[in-house]
Amino acid sequence: MRHLSVPKKETAYWREELLRLDFLEKSHGIHDLNDFRGIPLNDKCPPDFSTQYEIIHLEPIVSGPKKWVERLPEDLYQLHKDDWPSSFDQIGEIIVIKLSEVIAKHAKIIGQTLLKHFSNIRLVCEDKGVKGDYRVRDLEVIAFRNSNFSFDTTVRENGKTMQLDPSSVYYSPRLATERQKLANLVKKFSKKLGKKLSICDPYAGIGPNIVNAYDKMYVDQILANDLNPKAIPYLKRNLPEFSEIYCADARRLATSLSKKYDMIFVNLPHDSISHLSSLCPYLAHSQETMIVGWALSDSGVQDLTEQINGQFKQDAIINLRINEVKSYSPSQSIYSFTIQLNLSP
Repeated sequence: MRHLSVPKKETAYWREELLRLDFLEKSHGIHDLNDFRGIPLNDKCPPDFSTQYEIIHLEPIVSGPKKWVERLPEDLYQLHKDDWPSSFDQIGEIIVIKLSEVIAKHAKIIGQTLLKHFSNIRLVCEDKGVKGDYRVRDLEVIAFRNSNFSFDTTVRENGKTMQLDPSSVYYSPRLATERQKLANLVKKFSKKLGKKLSICDPYAGIGPNIVNAYDKMYVDQILANDLNPKAIPYLKRNLPEFSEIYCADARRLATSLSKKYDMIFVNLPHDSISHLSSLCPYLAHSQETMIVGWALSDSGVQDLTEQINGQFKQDAIINLRINEVKSYSPSQSIYSFTIQLNLSP
């Protein structure tokens, strides 16, 4: 099959140019020829098509299925055509997928199909929901790429890296965009106060909020805490520059620490609102401070506003913003909230 051989750095340009001319064979892949790339040409490209680059003959690279379900046995796919999950979570090299009762009996086939489709995945687990006081995912391994598998993995998010074990600590990749917004908010608040911030994350997990928010230009002090003892080793790995890491009840810990933090993160969606007043001892009382959190609700913004206002003394709240982030269930949504406070006596 004919391919246009172009310098590696010009691949994107020539692909777009051939696409514009309708000469690109879109169903085939591009060859890696070291310093050059071989871009496939279709039958519409004339034999006398001339550029400064050579047309060569190579075996075509046939693209595989674009969706993992297209790799399932055809009879099985058709049998449950409307039941296959439309999404899953990828946590580092691990895929976590929820399966309905209808297709759970085909879990092993599903796992092997996902491994075949995603070459960078080494472990596939069925998500059976959260369990225990720490709300950790109940994961059942349904496929793995080698016999010595481990749940330990590295996540790359917004240019930062974190280590974790999703079978022993909770982590959701679906809030990555929220954490990017949080990082931007930290920079903005630091500039407003005219100083580097002291930040407290009393429900830190393995530290995704702090890791995303930390920038030495805007943050100089961090407290990270989590009640789950299995999260602490990962917190220490993910925040190696900071030693103020605790494993305690966040509300009790607040009473033993001085009022020195400019900003608090509250990522405890089922209980965030009811914990707010108990977290105020973390905050500095001589200036404006901020609480950023996420809450699960079935009653909407107005009800959340009333609940949050009820957690603080009159006139303590300078500004309150609440936004719906995403649906959690047919009747509930996750909301983000930002509370600007002045707790001066």
